[in-house]
Amino acid sequence: MKKKFLVLTLSLALSLTACGSATSTNNDSSKQNDTTSSVSPTEEPTIETTEEPTATPKPTKKPKPTKKPRKKSIGKSDKDISDLDDNFKPQDMREDVTGNFRKVEIADTSFIPQEYALSYYKNCFKNDKEVHYIVNFSTMTTTCITCVLDILNVTVTEYVDKEQFSAKSIGGGMVLEQYMIYFDNGDIEKIKN
Repeated sequence: MKKKFLVLTLSLALSLTACGSATSTNNDSSKQNDTTSSVSPTEEPTIETTEEPTATPKPTKKPKPTKKPRKKSIGKSDKDISDLDDNFKPQDMREDVTGNFRKVEIADTSFIPQEYALSYYKNCFKNDKEVHYIVNFSTMTTTCITCVLDILNVTVTEYVDKEQFSAKSIGGGMVLEQYMIYFDNGDIEKIKN
C-alpha cells in the first residue's frame, strides 16, 4: 500500500512539474524567467531557470492583390482623371492648421467621384496624410478623399456656399454618399448612411 502511494505521489508530482511553470519578471519587465522543477525518484528536486527571448513583432503583410470583385462591390474605380482635365492641380487651403488640406474646383457633370478616385489619388496625393476636396460647381457637391491604410475613403457632401475658401468650413454639407475604394483592384463599396 505504501509503495502504491509513493509511486502515485511521485507520478503526480512529476506530471504536475512537467505541465506547470511559474514565471517571474524583473523590474524592467523586459526579460522573463521560466522556472520549472523536475523530480526523479532517486534525486532531490532541482530547479532549472531558462530565459525566454523577447517577442519580436511580426512584420505587417501587404494585402495580396484581389482579382475577383468583392461581394459588396458595386463597380471599379478605373477611370483616368487626366481624361477630364490635364491641369488637375490641387491647391493649398486657407486656415489649414495641419498643412494637409488640398482642394480642386471643377465644373463637370461627367465627374463621378468614386470612379475617378483611385486615379486622382495616384496623380494628385503627395502623401497619405493629405485630405483632398473636389468642389464640383456643376453638381453642387463637395467630394472628400482620404487614405486609410489600403483603402480610399470617398465622401460626397452637398456644397455649402463659399465653403471652398476655408479649411474650417469645407465639407460641412449634408453627407450624400460614402464609398470605400480598394487599392488592390479598384473595387468600390458603398457605405450605407
